[in-house]
Amino acid sequence: MGVSVGDLLIGINIKYHTHRYKELFHMKTKGD
Repeated sequence: MGVSVGDLLIGINIKYHTHRYKELFHMKTKGD
């Protein structure tokens, strides 16, 4: 089997965390 449930959860976690890191990065670049 190609994709397991664990792989899907990891993919969702990576997407969620990269989204959070982008938000934090934008907050830092704004200076506040």
